[in-house]
Amino acid sequence: GEVAVTLADWRRTDEVRAALVPAVAAGDDVMTWEDLNPDFKGHLRQDQFTSRAISAIILLIVLLGVASAQLAAVLERRREFAVLSALGMTGWTMVRLVLLEALALGLAGGTVGMGIGVPIVWRLAATGIDLSGILGGGFAFGSVLVEPRIFIAFGWWVVPYALSVALGATMIASLYPATFAARTDPAVALRVAQ
Repeated sequence: GEVAVTLADWRRTDEVRAALVPAVAAGDDVMTWEDLNPDFKGHLRQDQFTSRAISAIILLIVLLGVASAQLAAVLERRREFAVLSALGMTGWTMVRLVLLEALALGLAGGTVGMGIGVPIVWRLAATGIDLSGILGGGFAFGSVLVEPRIFIAFGWWVVPYALSVALGATMIASLYPATFAARTDPAVALRVAQ
């Protein structure tokens, strides 16, 4: 015979297996879904890798967009940076000025993004995404039961993580525009008509 145990949280698989092993008769095996279907575990790892790769591509696109916007802002104020440089402002001070502006923009953007995103993600974590219209009552894929309702993992750790990613990405993307502003030659920049 065979008895299948469905867990509310798949991450507790090893813990439940360790609790069941002493409770079964000698000669009986307690097998996890990973033991029954190692191919499915490989597919999950592949999905995780693909998800991380897509996230990295999206982050790169965001970095390029922020860098482009910051560089455009620096180029529009080239004469102002030239005047500041002519008045004695050092290159390092200009870098700090641009990075401080980027920090303020990143903090504002991260806060607005969290204000919009957290309630949506929290709701999806609480109610889940119902796929029963597509899957029916659930289905098995390679001896693994798949629930028709998918819940998003959400914890309050997401807030500082997402905010630090937003701030870090903004600061990294602003490094080149900041150094560009610091290298502004006052004589050349003031001669260029705007």
